[in-house]
Amino acid sequence: MRRLEIGADEAVSMALNIAEASSEHELFVSMLNAAESFRGETCLRAYVVNQQRTAVRLSADFGLSNLDLPCEQVENWLLHDGEVPHFWDGLDESCRFSYAKLTFGDEVVGAIFLVFPDKGGKAAADEVNQKIVEDFARLGAASLVGLRKRRLSAMVLEALEQSEEAIVFYGEDDEGVIFSNDAYHRVFPHYPNRRALLGMTHIDLYKMDLEAGVIIDPLALSEPDRYLDERKALEEQLVDTQREIQKLGKKTYIYTRTRSQSGAIMSRRIDITEQALAESRLRQREKQLQSLVYTDSLTGLHNRPYFLEYLEDLAMRMEDGDLEAVSVFWIDLNDFKIVNDTYGHIYGDSILRKIGRRLKMGVTEASELVRYGGDEFVMVFEKAVLGEQLEILANRILTIISAPITHESTSIQIGASVGVASSSGQDADLTELLGDADLAMYEAKKQSRCAYRIFDPQMRSSMIERTALVEDIRDAFDKEQFELYFQPQFDTKKCTLVGFEALVRWQHPVRGSVPPDVFIPIMEENKMIEELGRWVLMGACKEARHWPKDLFVAVNVSPLQLRNPHFALTIGRALAQSALKAEQLELEITESVLLEENDVERSQIETWKKLGVQVALDDVGKGYSSLSYLSQFPFDKIKIDRGFLKAFEAGKPKDASAVILQAIVELGKTLGKTVIAEGVETVDQLEYLRSVDCDQAQGFYLGRPMPAKEARKFIRKTRTLFGRQRQMSLSS
Repeated sequence: MRRLEIGADEAVSMALNIAEASSEHELFVSMLNAAESFRGETCLRAYVVNQQRTAVRLSADFGLSNLDLPCEQVENWLLHDGEVPHFWDGLDESCRFSYAKLTFGDEVVGAIFLVFPDKGGKAAADEVNQKIVEDFARLGAASLVGLRKRRLSAMVLEALEQSEEAIVFYGEDDEGVIFSNDAYHRVFPHYPNRRALLGMTHIDLYKMDLEAGVIIDPLALSEPDRYLDERKALEEQLVDTQREIQKLGKKTYIYTRTRSQSGAIMSRRIDITEQALAESRLRQREKQLQSLVYTDSLTGLHNRPYFLEYLEDLAMRMEDGDLEAVSVFWIDLNDFKIVNDTYGHIYGDSILRKIGRRLKMGVTEASELVRYGGDEFVMVFEKAVLGEQLEILANRILTIISAPITHESTSIQIGASVGVASSSGQDADLTELLGDADLAMYEAKKQSRCAYRIFDPQMRSSMIERTALVEDIRDAFDKEQFELYFQPQFDTKKCTLVGFEALVRWQHPVRGSVPPDVFIPIMEENKMIEELGRWVLMGACKEARHWPKDLFVAVNVSPLQLRNPHFALTIGRALAQSALKAEQLELEITESVLLEENDVERSQIETWKKLGVQVALDDVGKGYSSLSYLSQFPFDKIKIDRGFLKAFEAGKPKDASAVILQAIVELGKTLGKTVIAEGVETVDQLEYLRSVDCDQAQGFYLGRPMPAKEARKFIRKTRTLFGRQRQMSLSS
């Protein structure tokens, strides 16, 4: 096919049509028209890269709609330097084709594919076609970039027009105003319209502002000429950005002037009137907020943040010699958690408020009274409180707190523990003083329901010793210092050994034998008791596996284990690993654990029962009301606290302790429970238990706790020990 001849004017016109296209569609239509002018009937497809350079889309398709050319292939070619898509594979052999990337500088913005029905098929024709396509590609790329810039400019201009910010542009070299938006004229209604404003300078506008009286500035009101001179100096000094808060009439604005690289200046005013008013209101309330930060919202007393700053002030005064001594009374309410749990937090809050008022009104000598947190109060005296005065103040505090408190027809009595510490001299450490008072308070808690203690250095030594003991307990696990002991239990009717209670003993290499009543509470406080409990359970089951099948082993369960939903798995694992029958394992729960009875604990015990183990209620009658537990929880056995046998006197069967013991036995048997009494130390106690038909017994008289090897010997030699003891007692 021969090349079509066109004139120079027509060629220029076609190039201008491509360069000045107002849309992508118009751009590619102009390309198509130009190609057909040169080569006759032509087909064209065009792709465009998005501005983020993340994808390619089809923008125009003239005559090639049946051509298989997916965007993904074009995208791989344009954005990832992949292979050129073989779009010509689907063309008729008589067709000629060309393609080119639309490139502007180093940026690829698209691609075009053209097909010419040139039947000549000569290489020269292909070269001409490719030259035409490449020329179109250069023109098209520039036009496409221009379209994007014009579109972006239109969007920016539209945003400026619609912006709520007051915006004005000044041209470079004193050209004056070249643009202002509607918001700018709403801020300055005394200015002429947008067209009339063109060409006015920055200072011209300030003059109009002064004439209109809208500038709220002392200098502008008193010396307007000097004010204008300063504004002009600021304008001349502007290099990058000038920012200030500006008041115009009743409005407040953030005013900025920014010089661009081109030399043009943009002026913006952002209305912050509401924010300024809000800031003013916040400043007015700043003192109130400062007070609230340091005030306990519940009691109205000062709070911990205030107290910590107050301590710093006291320390500086003592260091400077302006204060000789400080005394601290640390006050902690006793069993206040029970009040909250029983009556609710609203009731508890009311109690705290009343106690706070009582302390403030009843101890006016105090320099400061603070609610430190929860149910703790701290009273500070900026002097040394010693001797008789200390005793009087401490007892007064205890009396004030322990006086009955009435709330909504309910009267309640709260106890307290008070720790007292004093310090004097310029080297006094008030942080340490606070810790001393806290230590003394904890010592007071060990005394009685209402007590006070004065700090003694020995208390700190005890605390250090206690901390060291905690570390030794941690080491005891690794060094295998714990050992299982077993105390025998007997059937009072058959006179036979029925089982053992597993007990843990600790032989420390330096401390020697550490009693359980020393290390068990520490382990409970430090969340280590569950680890010990698992060790005891596993060890007891493994040892009991070597005993006759009719003997059981009893293991104590801690409160944390009872409330741990995974403890049932631990029981199952212990039974499985030891191959011990489930009925040979008895789990003992102290009744004090069930004070806060709930469905979780009941569900736990029921789960254990499903495993086939026996469950016993320990320490029955020790000081809690256990009758409801016996009916509500599925216990197999009840264990009578040793205190009843300790108070028992032979020959006084009507004594209170004997009567109560008998009543517990009868109650247990009525409910179908096995009853065991612990603490049997004399033959008289044993005989009394048999007389009231108590099922089982345990105590030093029958056998002391012993190591596992001794327990095995005990089983072999003394399974009928009980019968022989009874025969001896009868013969005597």
